[in-house]
Amino acid sequence: MAKASIYLTCKKCGEEFWHGKKCYNSSDARNYEDWAKENVDTCPKCWKADQDVKKLAEREKQSAENEKSATECPWTLPKLEGSEKQIKWANDIRNNLIAQMISSKAKFDALEAVTKGDIPEGMSEVTAQAIKEFYSDVHNKSSKWWIDNRGKCFFGETFEIGRGMR
Repeated sequence: MAKASIYLTCKKCGEEFWHGKKCYNSSDARNYEDWAKENVDTCPKCWKADQDVKKLAEREKQSAENEKSATECPWTLPKLEGSEKQIKWANDIRNNLIAQMISSKAKFDALEAVTKGDIPEGMSEVTAQAIKEFYSDVHNKSSKWWIDNRGKCFFGETFEIGRGMR
């Protein structure tokens, strides 16, 4: 057992950092050190910062897609109440839930039927009641309620989204 150990300089911040790896023998360790000189050019701090930026960009992209999907919702949804941060987070959660429901055509059609007072054939009263509760929940104005219930189970599925949820 040999260990590859090398000090490198970060291309982003200019700090020197240590990089190492356990290898099977000294030849593998030397080869890995040569490889690391050419390919490892970012320190762990800068790498983590890059990953955080990528995650934030992905989250923002997902949020924009969900917001676009939620505009297809046929209901008029109430404006959420709370602080600015709460409203943004709660909108992300609600938009994600609506986007997922719209993408599941069968569930959305059942939801539409029940909210109009028609219970589709073969649907139990319990399911119809759950759909009515869901419809009521979607119209909740409290941002706090959306944040507190972001992991709530609807129709046997848990809809989770928002900062720090994935």
